[in-house]
Amino acid sequence: MNCRADRRSGGGWSLVGFLALGLLLLSTTGCRRGFYRRQADREVYGLVDCAADATGMTPGQFTIEPDPQSRMFDPNCPDRPPMPPDDPTSHQLMHCVDCKPGWPCWHCWGETPHVENPEWMLYLPHDENGQVVIDRPEAMRLALQNSREYQQELENLYLSALNVTFQRFQLDAQFFGGNSTFFTADGPARNKSRGSLLTVDNDNNIQKLRMQKLLAGGGELVVGLANSLVWQFAGPDTYAANTLLDFSLVQPLLRGAGRAVVLERLTDSERALLANIRQMERFQRGFYAQIVAGRDAGSGPVPGSESSPSGPGIDTGSIRGSGGSGAGGYLGLLEDWVLIRNQKSNVVGLRESLERLEELHAAGRITATQVGLTRQSLYDAQSNLIRITAGYQTALDAYKITLGLPPQIDIRIEDDLLARFDLINPALLELQDEMTLLLGRFSELTDATADQVVRPLKDPAETAAFYQSTDNSREVPDGDADGTNAFHAIGQAAMAQLEAVALDLQTLEEATDQRRENLTRLSAREEFDRGDIDPRIGDADAFIGRVAKLHTGFASLRERMQTTWSKIEPTRQTAVAKVSAAGVSPAAAVEAAEAHQQFKDLMSRLATQLDELSVIQARGRLDTVTLGPSQLTAEVALETARENRRDWRNARAALVDQWRLIEVVANDLESALDITFSGDINTTDNNPVRFRGTTGSLRVGLAFDAPLTRLAERNAYRRALIAYQQTRRQFYAFEDLIASQLRNTIRTIRLNELNFEVQRAAVFVAITRVDEAQEKLREPKREVGSMKLDGNTARDLVDALTGLLSAQNGFLSVWVDQEVQRLNLDFDLGTMQLDQNGMWIDPTP
Repeated sequence: MNCRADRRSGGGWSLVGFLALGLLLLSTTGCRRGFYRRQADREVYGLVDCAADATGMTPGQFTIEPDPQSRMFDPNCPDRPPMPPDDPTSHQLMHCVDCKPGWPCWHCWGETPHVENPEWMLYLPHDENGQVVIDRPEAMRLALQNSREYQQELENLYLSALNVTFQRFQLDAQFFGGNSTFFTADGPARNKSRGSLLTVDNDNNIQKLRMQKLLAGGGELVVGLANSLVWQFAGPDTYAANTLLDFSLVQPLLRGAGRAVVLERLTDSERALLANIRQMERFQRGFYAQIVAGRDAGSGPVPGSESSPSGPGIDTGSIRGSGGSGAGGYLGLLEDWVLIRNQKSNVVGLRESLERLEELHAAGRITATQVGLTRQSLYDAQSNLIRITAGYQTALDAYKITLGLPPQIDIRIEDDLLARFDLINPALLELQDEMTLLLGRFSELTDATADQVVRPLKDPAETAAFYQSTDNSREVPDGDADGTNAFHAIGQAAMAQLEAVALDLQTLEEATDQRRENLTRLSAREEFDRGDIDPRIGDADAFIGRVAKLHTGFASLRERMQTTWSKIEPTRQTAVAKVSAAGVSPAAAVEAAEAHQQFKDLMSRLATQLDELSVIQARGRLDTVTLGPSQLTAEVALETARENRRDWRNARAALVDQWRLIEVVANDLESALDITFSGDINTTDNNPVRFRGTTGSLRVGLAFDAPLTRLAERNAYRRALIAYQQTRRQFYAFEDLIASQLRNTIRTIRLNELNFEVQRAAVFVAITRVDEAQEKLREPKREVGSMKLDGNTARDLVDALTGLLSAQNGFLSVWVDQEVQRLNLDFDLGTMQLDQNGMWIDPTP
């Protein structure tokens, strides 16, 4: 080859070398971080959506990016987040450690004083007072948006899908490429003949261009290309080029061969992803039960790892008995709030009774001991009110953390779900309390020591000031003469409560058919036949008679209250005029005392009628509350759960996974018998692309390894057999736990149906006892020397009020527990459905 040709060919291959060098330098920079993050997201979400679609779920609902309104949302760059707040002392070690300067670029991405989203609180549902008002849908929305537990389960599902991408990659054709470029200059004394060299090559196993493919049957194919370019810049200025194309195929025939072994990890990761999708779906429903009813949400997805991508398997820890447990979560807070209202009602009743007992004691008709007993009960009730209110606040703080909110946020629970258990309208209770205080003020104005039917006024001027202070006490529209004083306003409020009770009785009439049907069905239960329950509790005819009597009593009370209402303002005006003129003469003072007494008697009559009204309202509302019937048997429930429960499907899949492992582990007991094909072909004439068959080589071989030492493999195989038997036992124990749980839940539901009616009857009896005890105090005799009341009057009244509180709380507790059990049953059957907002779609009316 002449010199011109040599130079021409050398220059051409130099261009190839420099292009290779350029590609090398470009490849070292790699892609941006965001590229890899988005690439992982695309692959993972695609896998998750496919798995979700295969299970009948809606794709696109399992992303790990928090909502911008969430507390967890990070508004900063996800790939280069700024430095969060650091401990000052620890921070010094980032810049100088062991007297050595640290990396100077720790602050290059900026700093942030915030760990949580700094604007998340702006999106909370604040009212005009700055309180965060939540009902059940709002509680669920906040939980899905801010719960750290829920976010972690989403991320576990993401990691599970990430394992699948790695296992799929393992069976894909994988390409590798590398290059090394070195300039070597040797001194004359070291190497006189070589001088300076520029070498560009990829002629080792790590850096050469190669394609590697693992076949589904266990074979491994490797195809490589090694290239070397060398320029010598001293002496003859020579150039050398060489390219080697080689391949290798190793196919196991016994040990390590077969799709059962080779595809095991990919199959395991794919099955784990499918199981985790089901587990996430079940966790979503359990999360609703946790937020609303306080039930443990159970286990969610298991992330696994690339080396062990196993799924959730059988998790008997997620199967917990729920029958008979108390309500927690949102329902628990609502129940506590109603218990507080019941306690307040008890305090009002005791305070009203104490006022009347003090009047009777002043009249000499009751002992101081009975007054003291009532006062002590009032103090105990007030102390208990303070205690349960503090307990409610503690439970509310814990609930805020469950939602993912800080406990210092001021939250108000607002839901009308348990309004039906306000047997007496809170407005009516407030009105009764106001009347009690007002009547106490009336008594203070008269001389309690005077032994007269009509006691004189202690201070006519003070009495006149009292009447004057009640005038113009409320703002009313111009020209509204009916709203000029507090007494008239009280009368108006009483008439409004009268109409509210009329609506309650109308609601009772609408529920009568369902109540009668429920009682008829319950009366046929075996508990009535055995005599375990008073048959009057299930008597539908007695219920109809009770409703009719309630309507008759209300009609009579309405007429009497309207009559009282018509007399309030004229009687008040007469009392005002007489009291104002009380100082004119002794006769005028007597007339003033009589007018004051008449007006007091009229207001006392209104207070008595309000008490009667509250009793009618309580009895009407008590008979209105119903429970939905449940006809599901334990046998049908178990078959329904077997068909629909997602964790049961995962348990079956986990059992098969353990069974499959026997075949995989047994393969290691085989002999190693591999057949190998390999070969290569080289280039000639210093031309990196001139391949010639005469330079090729082909090798075929067989490698054998007898199973002479298989102790570790034998032990692993025996462990796999035992593990399978253990998993079989876990599986049917899993089934037994579900059956036991379903039987317990259904048993509790059936118990609640009966216990609800028993508690209703107990409340009815307690209301009657309170009414009868208060009846003794409503119309005290005023004759001089009137006979004293029974020595147990105060004790009977306190016991009746305490019994009413206990019966009301028990009645409420049974209803709330029934709601919890219905939710538990739907969840445990696997039939629970959520709407797009994560709210339970109640399958029963």
